[in-house]
Amino acid sequence: MYKKILIAVLLLATPVQAYAEETGVILKKMWARATVAGASTGVIYGIIENKSGKDDALISVSTPVSRMAMIHRTTMNDEGIMNMSHMEKVVLKNDTFVVMEPGDIHIMLMGLEQKLTDGYDIPVKFEFENSPAQNIRVKVYPISTTWKNVE
Repeated sequence: MYKKILIAVLLLATPVQAYAEETGVILKKMWARATVAGASTGVIYGIIENKSGKDDALISVSTPVSRMAMIHRTTMNDEGIMNMSHMEKVVLKNDTFVVMEPGDIHIMLMGLEQKLTDGYDIPVKFEFENSPAQNIRVKVYPISTTWKNVE
């Protein structure tokens, strides 16, 4: 009898856990673009969603595969010339998300210590103003990758 009740309780609880909403700062679809041999720079893209209940900001990124990682934004001036500039932080308003993508906000890896090879994962640390730092593995995709190919 108790065994049947326990099984029923577990079966009822499972769907609730499967649909529990994520909270905090969530890093989604993070990916790096593969590089050619001898390249000194690389790039990381992805989505940062803030479900922490308060405003936050991405303030720093680091990885052992490069000497420096910086938050950059690409813009185009009135003459159609692209310019890339350093950003001190990426503001993450509560209940919003920021897409880091080609031609806009991205993580620039400078002074690569190794080639970024398709299929490899690289360790990356994301630091935030108000939320705990996150150490994740970022998958390297082929040079020709677009968003539709990223898992």
